[in-house]
Amino acid sequence: MKFQTTTAAILASASIFAVPEVSNVIFSQDTASRRVTISYTVSAPAIVTLDILTNAVDEASGASIGVENMRYLSGDVNRQVAAGDRAITWEADKAWPGPDGKGFKIADNSVRAKVTAWPLDNPPDVMVVDLIRAGGSQTYDVTYYTSLANLPGGLLANTEYRTSKLVMKRVRAPECGTYVMGNLKETGHRTEEYQHTVILTNDYYLGVFEVTQGQYKNIMGAYPSSHFTTQRDMRPVENVTANGWRGQQYPNQPLANYPISLIASRSGYAFDFPTETQFEYACRAGNYEGFWPDGYAIDMAAVNTAYTEETNLTRQARYYVNAYLPDSNGTVNVSPIASTPPASGGTAEVGSYVPNAWGFYDMLGNVYELCLDFYKQVTYQDDGSVVEPSAADDSSKIAIRGGCWWDQWYNCRSSRRANQAISTGIKTVGCRLACPLAPNN
Repeated sequence: MKFQTTTAAILASASIFAVPEVSNVIFSQDTASRRVTISYTVSAPAIVTLDILTNAVDEASGASIGVENMRYLSGDVNRQVAAGDRAITWEADKAWPGPDGKGFKIADNSVRAKVTAWPLDNPPDVMVVDLIRAGGSQTYDVTYYTSLANLPGGLLANTEYRTSKLVMKRVRAPECGTYVMGNLKETGHRTEEYQHTVILTNDYYLGVFEVTQGQYKNIMGAYPSSHFTTQRDMRPVENVTANGWRGQQYPNQPLANYPISLIASRSGYAFDFPTETQFEYACRAGNYEGFWPDGYAIDMAAVNTAYTEETNLTRQARYYVNAYLPDSNGTVNVSPIASTPPASGGTAEVGSYVPNAWGFYDMLGNVYELCLDFYKQVTYQDDGSVVEPSAADDSSKIAIRGGCWWDQWYNCRSSRRANQAISTGIKTVGCRLACPLAPNN
């Protein structure tokens, strides 16, 4: 049997990589095992994904069998491939059970393989970096998927995505190339949140979760965190420093053998902290002043005093309302916040609350997240233009964003800014990673 369809991703802008084309797609099934082999030819290096279409009468028709059935794939799929003749194996007997439970027999021309070749700098929406180097490999295995729903085993059901693999999701820059950062009226806002227009023209990948203790251990071979050790592998990494991640290099390339440079060299992508601009844009997820990142309005009438709950934030963030543990009498102690976090509270496993509108978890609360920028008290000049990171007020401090588990609700807003000494690690500060779409040349 031969069924063909040829598709190619369309670039939104000029590419520094050759635009790949797919041809000679051949679909065949072993009648005994019902295992499917799909061969194809790709004209240039590309990232390749696959879909199976049913009820297809020509190359432009057909309906997907669904992401839940696109599992048990191996070979030249969901990864970068070189130009030339390639092949994919699909164990349809396991992934797409038929009426007899042995996998569908594909006996006519109504099923087609849709092979898509993505240019290396215009990849699918999701990238997964496997932090376990199998068989003594010096590199990380990197795979790609068209959506979070396509991840084998399910994003939250498969704990590997929060312990031994980094899940990165594409953030698409605003079409106009700018957005308004900061706010003027949210409860608890500060002068340094002054609204100003920033330029953001390039898409980027951002971690779906905060980096966890389990992920850090797989990168570095040891746990850095010492405060929250119960079920630690899926709790955010803390007690780490900005210098400890990068090697005291701002805004220069991280030093070798530090966590960020190790991830970059092993994956082939220039990983780093997000900038404040990247963090706030992704955190807001299209919801601007006066709204939480999942689209619910901030209760502007809430009393601006300690320990007031903002119920819409409680759905999506670990903060003082849901972070404190009951004492031996069953009483939750939320006494006034001291100069250091009290011992009674703590972080949550990443992914414990609802994501924002773009699918990112814990952008608010849990732990503050390190950004690439030096901290600046004022983020704008008299003419309204943005002060660049190199013009920082204090190069000993790094910007942190998102609030943390012991913060009051109005300190866990998208525009809220804070800072941390670059050489100090505490149990309220962690990080999330970002990287460009294109691999290193």
